[in-house]
Amino acid sequence: MIPATVKIPAFIATNPLFLEACEFSHFHHDAVKQVREGTGEPYIVHPIEVATIVHAMGHECEYPPEWIDVAVVAALLHDTIEDTNCTYNLIESKFGSVVRDTVFWLTDVVGKPKGNRRVRKELEKVRLMAAPGRVKFVKCCDIIANASTVLDDKPASAMLFLTEKMALLETFVHYNRMHKGVDNMGKLDKVMLAKCRSVLVELLDKISKP
Repeated sequence: MIPATVKIPAFIATNPLFLEACEFSHFHHDAVKQVREGTGEPYIVHPIEVATIVHAMGHECEYPPEWIDVAVVAALLHDTIEDTNCTYNLIESKFGSVVRDTVFWLTDVVGKPKGNRRVRKELEKVRLMAAPGRVKFVKCCDIIANASTVLDDKPASAMLFLTEKMALLETFVHYNRMHKGVDNMGKLDKVMLAKCRSVLVELLDKISKP
């Protein structure tokens, strides 16, 4: 059961699918005793933050309800494979293959054996460049959520985090330019791109100022 201290937004609390995904995610993160770095809050707070951004931006970008539903559920589950003992088969059995595939793309599969941090981040950029637009959309929402807390939670590594995410965002921009004028499922909505970029630029400027 999600602790009473965790605020569940109305759009999740009143939607059976979203609430099930939220409880599913909390169960798996809590089972491995994962909490948020810096605050010690239940980890589910982060997926809820990402899902909230996805829900708001999905409506702002005027995506259809079924598109938003998959994106919100995937946002709630996006760290379950990477950080817990949850499996893709279990996600598919509960939420379907489209959600499973979206979570797959959002899971960091480039581990330390593949090289140092710089090499791993480059490989992950190449991987995500080929991802569907909905995956990139959720990823940007994850970046925004993490960026909003990085200065408080991880001040020593904030600059590295922000520059890495800006580089990833440029990969998405490059993909869009490569397919300009073409209806392509891998393109990321321009409104989402602009929102994510503005958040990163603002924080980078804040760090750079003496």
